[in-house]
Formats: sequence, C-alpha cells, structure tokens
Amino acid sequence: MPATSSTLLTWVFMKISNLSLPYPVLGVHDDIVGKYEITGPDITTRPEITEIKLVHVLGSHEIHAMVQAGRAEYVTQVHCMKTAYRRCFSTTTNSQSIEINSNDLRDRVDLEFFVIAAQEIAGYQPAAAHPDYEGFQFRLTRGDVLAHGGTTNFVSQKQWMGSEAVGSFMVLEQGDFKAGPMRYVLDRSKITIILSKDDFDRYRLLSVSRSFDRIFHSALVLPALVYAVTQMVDATDTYQDLKWFQVLEDRKTNDPALTGESWDIGNAPVIAQLLLSNPMDRTLSSLWELVDQNSFGAE
Repeated sequence: MPATSSTLLTWVFMKISNLSLPYPVLGVHDDIVGKYEITGPDITTRPEITEIKLVHVLGSHEIHAMVQAGRAEYVTQVHCMKTAYRRCFSTTTNSQSIEINSNDLRDRVDLEFFVIAAQEIAGYQPAAAHPDYEGFQFRLTRGDVLAHGGTTNFVSQKQWMGSEAVGSFMVLEQGDFKAGPMRYVLDRSKITIILSKDDFDRYRLLSVSRSFDRIFHSALVLPALVYAVTQMVDATDTYQDLKWFQVLEDRKTNDPALTGESWDIGNAPVIAQLLLSNPMDRTLSSLWELVDQNSFGAE
C-alpha cells in the first residue's frame, strides 16, 4: 500500500506515546475497553529489500467495522534514527507486508502501530469508552488516531550481523595505567577490554603465537562477555543502540545453541560460554598441547 503522507499524522504518531488525546483512543490508558495487538513482525533482510510482515489483531468490533467500511485503516510507522528514515504504511487488511530499500535502514529500526480515520468521522462516540466520556461526541478528521497498537523494534541486519567472530563485537586496548586489573567499557560500539600497560605488552608478545588464542578466550574474552550479558539483562535501555548489544541480540535470536536458554543474570556465565562455543574445552586442549608429553609423564 502507498505511504500515508500527512505531516500532521506523522507529528501525532511521534507524540502519541507521551500524551492523551482529547477523545478516547483504544490502547491508550483505559480510554476504550478492548485490545489492539500485533502478531509478528517477521523480518526478512535481503541485500536490496527488507520485508516486514505482520498481522493487526483488533479487539474492537466497532473500530473493526469502520476499517471494513473504508472509514478507517491500519498504519505501521517505520522509523530508523541512524538514516533519518520515517514513513507510514497503510492498509485496510489485517495482514500487512511492507518492503523497504535495505539501504534506508541501519542498526535499530522502530515500528509503531495505529488505526487511523481514513475520512472525517462526525459524531464519534465509541460504546466501550470509559465512563468519563459518557454523553460526549467527537468530530474526527482524516489522520486522527482511533487505536494505538504499541511499539517494537528490530535490528537491520548487515554483514556484521550473525558473525560468531569475537572481533565483530569486542576489542582489546591498552590502558593509560601501568599495572592493575583489566577493565571493561560497554558504552562504545564494541565491548572494550582495557589492559594495563604491563599486561598489554605481555599480551602483545604472546599473541604472536596462535597457540595462545584459545587460552585468551577464557582469560580475557569470557569474563568480559559474562559482564556484558549481565548488563544486557539488567540495563537493556542503556545499551540497546550499540553494535555489540545488537550482535549479541541477533545471536540470542538466531543461534540454535542458545535456544531455550534463559537470559537472566544468574545464567549469564552459561550464555557467555555458549556464545564462545565452550571456550574452556578449547583452553584445556591448548594447554595440553603445550605440555611436553614425555616430561609430563616422566615424574
């Protein structure tokens, strides 16, 4: 369906989550008895096109009848802050399929759902409205919101998504302190492990040999990842726009090894190990390979 082009409509959609309108709206506070929910959305990302499929589930016979009569329509607003893309897609059928140029979307994409008036509606007086509206009738203009279906978001998958490589979400840096414990920084695009100058120098010398890679996974990467997963659970709103969060969120959704795992703080160590494909097994194997088998058994 074509996009809805009303500037006023877009303004209302940006503001509706933060205010009450001067007439009853289904899904806002307890204005109208009933529900308006979304099934999905199902996202398919291809190099050229991103497809969004969803179903509008409207639990108001009165508003549903208005949609069927062409007096109202379903609208999905798509907003990507990184690319400044914002567009409203309308339909009069419950099932909606939206196609967007993949170049218009990057990282987090927000979706918001509405039923709007498709034409002027005089004498609007929903039977299931809150008693505070009893005896009142309202004149609605085209674009006025009849129902709000809430919000959700997804991550527009790019080449870095779905990667199991640690480098896709984590980096190691030298700190400005000579010695002391390593530190973790999460407010950057990638999880950052900061080593003291002394530790970083030793790490740099040892990392020349690939024999130590699997040991570093357990000694450096694993504890940082446990901390990051803990923060994903405990402070989602703080980090959800960062790339490391989105990579791990993508793994959470699409990695079969994580199916059925509970993403809570108590389970963070297990999740981190699964994200790294059980690093302790590789670490012990590497240590065993580094031991001189003959001298080890000669004692």
